[in-house]
Amino acid sequence: MNEQVNLHKDIPRVEFIYVRHGQTDYNLSNLLQGASDIPLNDTGRKQAREAANAMRGLSISTAYASPRLRAYETAQIICDPHGVTVQADTDLREPDFGVAEGKPDDGKYHEWRRGEVSYEGADVYQDQLEWIAKGLMKSLTKDATSDNNGMPLLVAHGGVFW
Repeated sequence: MNEQVNLHKDIPRVEFIYVRHGQTDYNLSNLLQGASDIPLNDTGRKQAREAANAMRGLSISTAYASPRLRAYETAQIICDPHGVTVQADTDLREPDFGVAEGKPDDGKYHEWRRGEVSYEGADVYQDQLEWIAKGLMKSLTKDATSDNNGMPLLVAHGGVFW
């Protein structure tokens, strides 16, 4: 990646709401889904509705989501009652796991994060950290400079949360 973001210095210090997407069938089967565009299952949609209900009293100013269907759909379900439009941001996406996509998690995911193993055709974890930092910069900077009341909502993946 060309432009490195200093996570501690550059990202605005604003309050925001972070939600991981609801359950998918891949989650149930412990399969790596990364770049695979897997939709929510019925439980995942129910979880998103429960999150929307839990946020009923909160003011959401803007909403950004990974373009992966599971995250974007979760964001839409949460945002509909708030009247907020979800904006897709590719920098909040999960990485591509290459040949490991759709296969059972072999326990090497944490080794991949540490850079100790790689999957053929997969993204590099350090690159993911940089695109996530850029995504945070964009969404949180836009919100910090807007006149909107409330907090931004970010809906993405477990890997983005870490």
